[in-house]
Amino acid sequence: MKILVITPLYHIEGREDLVHDTSAVHYLLKYNADINDIVVVNTYMNRKKNVFKYMNPVRLFRFLNGYRYEIDGIQVHLIESFMLSDFRFSRIDRLRIKRTIRNATASWNTEPDLVIVHFPNMAVSYISEIRGKRKVAVLHASDVNASKRDRDLTNNLTSCYDACYARSMNIQRHFKAAGVSNLSDVIILSGAPRVEAATGKAKDRFSQGRIRVLYAGKLIRRKRVDYIIKALSRIERGKIQLDIVGEGPESDKLKDMVLKEKLEDFVIFHGQQSRETVIEMMKSADVFCMPSVEETFGLVYIEAMACGCVTIGTKGEGIDGLIQDGVNGYLVDGLCSLVDILKRIAYCSDRMVLMRISHAAVNTASEFTEEKMSRRYLDVLSGKIN
Repeated sequence: MKILVITPLYHIEGREDLVHDTSAVHYLLKYNADINDIVVVNTYMNRKKNVFKYMNPVRLFRFLNGYRYEIDGIQVHLIESFMLSDFRFSRIDRLRIKRTIRNATASWNTEPDLVIVHFPNMAVSYISEIRGKRKVAVLHASDVNASKRDRDLTNNLTSCYDACYARSMNIQRHFKAAGVSNLSDVIILSGAPRVEAATGKAKDRFSQGRIRVLYAGKLIRRKRVDYIIKALSRIERGKIQLDIVGEGPESDKLKDMVLKEKLEDFVIFHGQQSRETVIEMMKSADVFCMPSVEETFGLVYIEAMACGCVTIGTKGEGIDGLIQDGVNGYLVDGLCSLVDILKRIAYCSDRMVLMRISHAAVNTASEFTEEKMSRRYLDVLSGKIN
């Protein structure tokens, strides 16, 4: 099967000058490249403030001519453009994207069997001109926000695609209420790379006197790392140690907050770390906490669950449904409920209660490996699974 994938976010190889935000779409594709001919067009959006960087001749050449690479048997054509205020492409950039798609699929001498569009709010202005035997949209959290600003997106989803699929139940509920008639009941879930079991460290969980809580991700506002720090300030000192992994624009503000709350003996900032290091930290942690909003899914939750962490997410966000509150993790809906859950864990007198949640998390994560979800992804989008 010949498959064209259009997405503004994809795994980037060999470009240290570009922000590599997530590999989630690549994980969904990589195990299907052995029996399918897959071409990805990465419609990478740059911010206007970065325009001066294109004074570099190499970057300017790549901007004008595109950048190609192969990863796991998948051909990727990256086309850079500049972000407009409404997350749409300029007329010139639309022409460049369509030209890149034509060139990327020219060798097929026929239209694709399947066209997959991730983040369809960014493709509204040109997707009607892209041909394929079957065309589907995969809806993310940013599409929800875009649809609130622009009714055209809902109309575009209904008129331009054979089917639409949501990345979480919350996203699905939104577009069902918006009247997207071709919205599937099937959710497109991600899988995480297999994690070697933390059997050697499991016996030490919840038995050290101080609960070790881990956050790993970008230090940006919507991740609500400040909620975790505020929650710690409302709990007896010494009951919880917080390890924060990541960098971002909120870094200085968060460090100032730790000093203000006199938590410097209980909060450690580790900066950016490799995935391998983060996984080892997860294996040693008791709790993984990321109470973020506008979160489509979050592979890091599954990785934490696979490592046996009691994992805390946010009600109504992408992880809601995978995490069952009080069964294989916890869901919170604000600062007060986060304080309540962390207190419940920190003061739990029966270690086996937490161990049961930990074991349930591992069992859940075992069903969401990247290979299983990758195979299912293509079966769903091609129409084999309804």
